[in-house]
Amino acid sequence: MNVWLLALLAVGAAIMIGITLAIARNPDDKNYSNESSFRLLTVMYIVVVPATLVIIGAVLLFIL
Repeated sequence: MNVWLLALLAVGAAIMIGITLAIARNPDDKNYSNESSFRLLTVMYIVVVPATLVIIGAVLLFIL
């Protein structure tokens, strides 16, 4: 059971990082904008990730 949870968390983290990098890409040239990347990473890891962890924790608490 623990192995599946760790695998699920790893896949979720990879997807979040991939989404973050995809959104942060500057559409004009194929480089990353430092300013937009920093803002997006700040929002992702201060708001989205903790909220996701709380939801996953609540679901696991009710399941287990």
